[in-house]
Amino acid sequence: MALLGRLWPLPGRRAADRTDGIDIKWWKPKRDNPLQLCAWDYAGQTEYLATHQFFTSARSLNLLVFDLTDVHFDRLVAWVESLQSRAPGSKMLLVGTHLDQCEEKGVDAATVMRKAQDTIEAWESEQRRRFDSMIADAQKTQPGEGGTAE
Repeated sequence: MALLGRLWPLPGRRAADRTDGIDIKWWKPKRDNPLQLCAWDYAGQTEYLATHQFFTSARSLNLLVFDLTDVHFDRLVAWVESLQSRAPGSKMLLVGTHLDQCEEKGVDAATVMRKAQDTIEAWESEQRRRFDSMIADAQKTQPGEGGTAE
């Protein structure tokens, strides 16, 4: 079920309903408080991945919500790639759900969370390595900077 649907049940929505496209909800904690939250709940299905880049900014705090009992690490990385390609440096928090079902399904939630974090950190390290390699290659071909122009 969609995260916003859990936090703010919508009329006519069932618990099993998934987000179709995007759900947007504004929330103010208190009437006299200037703080407000605008939550955008994207559909997590792969077919929606490409469209979300239009709604992302570097000022966003992105919650990457996934089921601890059924993690697809490749999809998690795809979301990170999409977010960072559109909004480099935007903040991300991993949120594992279905914690209450982990024990009965024989899943160690802490291990899954660690693996998710390690997977994302490995992706980030690989991106840095590729970027550094591209810079080094470009510097080799710059005349007057220790490299030779081709």
